[in-house]
Amino acid sequence: MKPSIQAVSQTDQVLAEHRELRTLLTHLEGFTVQPRPEIGNEGFHRWAADLSKHLVELHDKLFRHFRFETSSGVFDELVKIHPRGAKPLQELQRQHPQLLGEVRELVHSSLSYSQGEEPANPRLRHRLGEILNHLRNHEDCESELLTRLLGRDIGAVD
Repeated sequence: MKPSIQAVSQTDQVLAEHRELRTLLTHLEGFTVQPRPEIGNEGFHRWAADLSKHLVELHDKLFRHFRFETSSGVFDELVKIHPRGAKPLQELQRQHPQLLGEVRELVHSSLSYSQGEEPANPRLRHRLGEILNHLRNHEDCESELLTRLLGRDIGAVD
């Protein structure tokens, strides 16, 4: 059984969104290695506000991306064709709320920071690095799985 043209198109969209997210993650990683002014020093508020802006953008893109993955039905169709893909796809989808929660946690901390308050987590940039790695690994696993599931069918003999 071959995936429908719509499923292939939707999978291509998911993979394109994964590439966009990787670019955003790389940009955020670059931002976090820049020197951060101390609270109260010149440039601090701008740095913290920029961090908040980047994190809100990340959260928004992730939210819309995860919603599309779920609502498009592309995962469901691929599972019908390749039932062995069901468990890994379900495990990846179960990570979505946790990933969004982790990014929301960072947004809240960065907003406190931009108001000149110490964040609840004094190692905010370290935590951000951990979450960015977690997100990158998640998206890479999804991309690899989707490509593999589609690739099996594309090379199959009728």
